[in-house]
Amino acid sequence: MHLGGGRVLIMTSDFIFPFLTVALMGLGAGCLYLRHELQASLLDPAYGIPTRAGGERIWRRLSRHCARYEVVFLDLDELHCLNAELGYPEVDRRIRAMLVHRSHDILTARWYSGDEIVAIVPVGDGQGFAYRLLDSMRIHGLSATFGVVPAAPKLSEAVQKAMEVVAAAKAAGRRGTVCGDAPRSAVGRPAVSGRNRRRPAPRSAGTLSQS
Repeated sequence: MHLGGGRVLIMTSDFIFPFLTVALMGLGAGCLYLRHELQASLLDPAYGIPTRAGGERIWRRLSRHCARYEVVFLDLDELHCLNAELGYPEVDRRIRAMLVHRSHDILTARWYSGDEIVAIVPVGDGQGFAYRLLDSMRIHGLSATFGVVPAAPKLSEAVQKAMEVVAAAKAAGRRGTVCGDAPRSAVGRPAVSGRNRRRPAPRSAGTLSQS
């Protein structure tokens, strides 16, 4: 290697190997950091489930078999009021405790905001899954309106359809119910109207089961 002025630097192994080692260590640390950042962006820390980006990434591996699945979209009722009354940490704790009791789902992910969650379940179990989750929510003083639709190759399209089902139910005064056009499961129960649905459990912390 020419340094100018007729001087030449001989690149010996004593110089090259330490230099390459340091360079590779820096590259490895950078890759680990990027991997950590990617994983952090795919997992929601408040609820302990994938983010929308994480959910869509997982769905891309399953979408070729979309006929086997249903999409359950749930919109938590009065979440902003609960946050104001109980505080974000307590509400997040209740949601995590509620999600622990879900079963038979292939994927559950947080969607646009804290009050919107999407689940992918085997076909025929969408309403059954929604009712089981709704029962768990009531134990923790929560409520939600559910929309159940067939899955689609593009997850966002199915979710949009389920969101429209939920919006129509809320407009008709049927909060805290399960609605949709996916095939009814054997364990599904008929949706109850807004007039005779059960009220959520009391919100006071003393009435909650500990998670």
